[in-house]
Amino acid sequence: MYWSNPGTRHGPTLEFRGPVNRLHRAPRWGRRHSIVALCFIAVVIGYTDRVNISVASIAMRSLWVLVAARVGMGIGEAAMFPAAYDLFCRWVPINERTRAVTRLTSGMPLGTIAGLAITGWIVSIHGWPPAFYAFGLIGLGWTIVWFAGTHNAPERDPKVTHEEQSLLTIGTGGQAPVAAIQWRRLLSAPALWAIVVAHFCTNWVFYLLLAWLPSYFRDVQHLSVANAGLFSAAPSLAMVVVLNASGIATDALITRGVDRTFVRKLTLGVGLLGPAVCMFLVPLVQSPTAALLLLSGAMGTLGFTQGGFGANMLDIAPRHAAIVMGISNTVAAVPGIAGVATTGWLIDATGTYSAVFLVAAAISTVGATVYAFYADTRPVLAADSA
Repeated sequence: MYWSNPGTRHGPTLEFRGPVNRLHRAPRWGRRHSIVALCFIAVVIGYTDRVNISVASIAMRSLWVLVAARVGMGIGEAAMFPAAYDLFCRWVPINERTRAVTRLTSGMPLGTIAGLAITGWIVSIHGWPPAFYAFGLIGLGWTIVWFAGTHNAPERDPKVTHEEQSLLTIGTGGQAPVAAIQWRRLLSAPALWAIVVAHFCTNWVFYLLLAWLPSYFRDVQHLSVANAGLFSAAPSLAMVVVLNASGIATDALITRGVDRTFVRKLTLGVGLLGPAVCMFLVPLVQSPTAALLLLSGAMGTLGFTQGGFGANMLDIAPRHAAIVMGISNTVAAVPGIAGVATTGWLIDATGTYSAVFLVAAAISTVGATVYAFYADTRPVLAADSA
């Protein structure tokens, strides 16, 4: 069922093999699926809130209160992804982790679409305060369900069946006490920085497309504001579909015995080189439909990256994945500020969007190259190899 891999530098590690999943059958919808689903809903709510405040701010007049609210939301939501990763290492078997990560992150584009559509409608009819009340109540409802029905570990959850508990005990490699973090070893690991670079490059493309697509379709393709908004939603929908489909496909390859490091590199390569090709071609097209297809292809294939660097965090440090995510997510937040600002500067300096797409294509290519050379799935820390 499992075999010891003597090739790691920290001693033997447990590797998943598909037959275990067949021998320890759990319900089709187990408690682990509920945990992942609730984490997914949290991300949807979180990204809906981000868009909510951006849309509503147009109609608001209290600037400092708005800034304080936005900062408070950022602080409150900062732990969302690290906390989810910490739960996944206990609640999600190794052969299901890619799907869990892609389902989690699919809440980002889905929440963005929902926030844009719903907030705009509420503000236009009822004004901006009800938009905050509505989404605040949704968040409170989620919180009640979360604290009432979830547990930090499967062994503490009375609703976990014996079959699912067996699957989780074996499928996660066990849960030995977490030792002190070997910071020097972690921070000097090439595999960690391969993840960070890939995450940074992914977010550069993601935030570029998220922030500038409406302006591109309006200014370059000469669409109306309403049509520009509709066209801008299509790439995000493509990303939702590809994220979940790629997670299933990636886990299937790993379950069948394909080398996990190869799968991560392949998936990440598709996820960054696919957008690079699409964005390289965007300046060459003239029609809105052709541009929409290419940008949907860019955003869609970008969804493959989560099956690469996103799930890779749980490979290299399963018991410390929350810390790896915290480090990576901090660096990857930079494109949300610097990347968007750089894009605006390039548009002003050149008068076109061509340079914007070409720079993003180059950044994607660099990210794919770095990850191809340095990515690894072997545990970095000794505590994770035991």
